Amino acid sequence: MGDFDSFCGTVRPPTRVIRFGSVKDDSDTMLAVRHALSEGYRRFLLLGALGGRLDHQHSNICAGAHIAMHGGECAMAGKDCDIYFVHNGKLTLEKKEGCFLSVFSFAELSRGVSLQGVKYPLSGAQLSADCPVGLSNEFETETANIEVLDGLLIVFVAKACPAPTIS
Repeated sequence: MGDFDSFCGTVRPPTRVIRFGSVKDDSDTMLAVRHALSEGYRRFLLLGALGGRLDHQHSNICAGAHIAMHGGECAMAGKDCDIYFVHNGKLTLEKKEGCFLSVFSFAELSRGVSLQGVKYPLSGAQLSADCPVGLSNEFETETANIEVLDGLLIVFVAKACPAPTIS
């Protein structure tokens, strides 16, 4: 599904193809997300959405937020980072060794934010989109629990970069 402006290969039958013109309001990812939501899908794993051009990456992140805002669950898997979204609800993540956990508001204001099972817990906090207070937390237990009562959170689980060596 898309305009196929950057696809050079062939699509083998019996794969169904829905082709759009290149002049459109939605990205190819967003076209697919809107279609899948309209078909009743609610659980999404987006692959190939991270990396490459930063503007495309941001557009794909917005598509993940759209999924969450419309009652779906979305995870994005990347080489060095996975992204999750929580809208007015809860998320439990299993500990990943060597990874940081960062939680940010993807709404102007997210209220009732609680983080448990992490080095720097929160209880009923408010996070705003312009304050990155949730950067680089750490798993303390086998699972981290993230909750937001009113708002939208974006959650990053990122591999820690190795410390540079100085010789």
